[in-house]
Amino acid sequence: MADHPADAREWEHRINAADPPAVEGAVAEAVAWDYLGNRVDRICRFRPEPGAARSPDFLCTTSSGDVVVEVTNLSRAHVTKLTNLDDPVRPGSGPKNYAPWDRHLKGVLSDKAGQGQGLQLPYVVFVTTLHVEASVLLCSRPHVEMVLHSRPHLRGFIDQNGDAVGDVENVTDFATAAFTRKHSVEPARRHVSAMLVGGFGTYPDVRVLGLLHPEAERPLKPGVIASTPLCYWREWPPRGEIKVAWTDEPTPQLAAKRSGLIV
Repeated sequence: MADHPADAREWEHRINAADPPAVEGAVAEAVAWDYLGNRVDRICRFRPEPGAARSPDFLCTTSSGDVVVEVTNLSRAHVTKLTNLDDPVRPGSGPKNYAPWDRHLKGVLSDKAGQGQGLQLPYVVFVTTLHVEASVLLCSRPHVEMVLHSRPHLRGFIDQNGDAVGDVENVTDFATAAFTRKHSVEPARRHVSAMLVGGFGTYPDVRVLGLLHPEAERPLKPGVIASTPLCYWREWPPRGEIKVAWTDEPTPQLAAKRSGLIV
């Protein structure tokens, strides 16, 4: 995976560690390298200025420009605790409740955003997991869209007699939106150009979806990381109704629409 002997030794140390999350992190980093390497012209370890406290992982070179990528993995045990999803899968366990991971992903994004400060290139945070059920259920378009604008919920009104007034509405409050301040459409984490979510638990059938920051300091051009669908705001800032689309949808007119009111 690495392009330098010291990097190879460091990765080998992690893959042979006694700590399962460390091993999972090394595996996920290798899969992320493979995924990106097959979609850009060249990938190498990112080597910033000497003495940097923390730096992203990879530099990807393409004919459309370069991009810096930070890979961070969520361990299987941690994802199970967050979501109540099983890993390994238990056949015949029947239906069950599980929790989305949008709040946690925003926390991860916030933690990693600072590493993009001062870069002169687009910066992408790539969140991965080897958790099997999360790779299938949560690495899906509805759940990734939820990370962009926060999870939806139903809202209704009743009058003083206890009777329903008006329709039940599907709303969201931007409480955990990836690229805005809490309960607001004011941009935040603008050092981050995009976020990728990778479900590697079903390898080699990996699924990677992404989100574009609507006001990134250094925007990521769609298509720079080839064959990777990216979710974006069809209208920004949103006015009343939320409208998002995906870069692999044929035209905005045919794009899938998601609706909700902004609180």
